[in-house]
Amino acid sequence: MEDVERDYRLFQGKTRQYLYTSSASAYHKPAASYIVNEGTTLANPHWQYSRDKIACEEFLMQKYREDGFPVTIIRPSHTYDERNIPLGVHGDKGFWQVVKRMMAEKPVIIQGDGTSL
Repeated sequence: MEDVERDYRLFQGKTRQYLYTSSASAYHKPAASYIVNEGTTLANPHWQYSRDKIACEEFLMQKYREDGFPVTIIRPSHTYDERNIPLGVHGDKGFWQVVKRMMAEKPVIIQGDGTSL
C-alpha cells in the first residue's frame, strides 16, 4: 500500500494514465459465477496478497473519485513467459511434461474441484 500511496504523490498531476497491475485473485472467493466482469465483487478471505491488492485498488479508486487521478486497474488471471506456463498441476520434470502430453493428445490432470473451465 505504501508504494501505491507514494506513486499517487509522485504522479498526481504529472501523468495522463496510471496503470496498476492488481490480480484476478482479488475477485470474490468462492466465485458466485464463472462470468467475471468489472462488477464482480472483490473479496478474498484466503490470501493476504489478494486483500492487499484490494486495498490498493480501493485507495486508487478513491483518488480517482475525489481528485480525478487517471487510473486503470488491470487484473491478470495468469502470467507466463517462455519458461513458465500457468498450470496448477505439473509433472516431476516441470510444466513442459504437461505440454508434451497435450501435444501428443493425451489426457492431462486439471486442478480444482471440477468447476474449472
